[in-house]
Amino acid sequence: MPGKGFPPQPTALKILRGNPGKRPLPKREAKPQVCRPPLPEWLASVDPVTKEIFDSMAQRLASCRVMTENDLESLAHLADNEALYRRLRITLETGFTYETTTMQGDVMQRPRPEWAMMMEAKRQIAQQLQQFGMTPASRTKVETVGPEEKSGLEEFLGSGT
Repeated sequence: MPGKGFPPQPTALKILRGNPGKRPLPKREAKPQVCRPPLPEWLASVDPVTKEIFDSMAQRLASCRVMTENDLESLAHLADNEALYRRLRITLETGFTYETTTMQGDVMQRPRPEWAMMMEAKRQIAQQLQQFGMTPASRTKVETVGPEEKSGLEEFLGSGT
C-alpha cells in the first residue's frame, strides 16, 4: 500500500548515519549546494519575529551543514509556524476558555479556538524539526564521518579506546 511505512530519508542523512539499512544509495540523485539561504520575500514582509526565527534556524542548520538551497521553503514554513505558535501562546496568556451565554441564559465556559490552532501549529513544528534533524531523537541517529577526535587532556591521559 503506497503511503505506508516510514517517510523516505535524504541520502545525506543516510550517509551520516552509516547507511543503517545497507541498501544501495542512489547514484544520480540531485545534489543541491549546501548553503544558508536568504529569507524569502513573502516571509520578510510578515513580521520581525518570523524573520528572527528564520535567521536563527538557518544559522544553526548551516553550521551543521544540513541546509541546502532546496530547503528554503521548508525552513520558511517552519519559521512561520513557530512565529504563529508564539503569537497564539501570547494570546492564550489571558486564559484557555471564554464565557458565553446560551440561548437559555446560562453562562458556560468554552475552550478558545486559539487553543486548537496552537496545538496544530505545535504538532507541525515538531514534525518539521524532526525532518531537519533538530530534535533529540532525530539527532541521535546522525553520526559524523571519520575518526572521533580526542581532547588534548584525553590524549595526554591516554583515556578512551
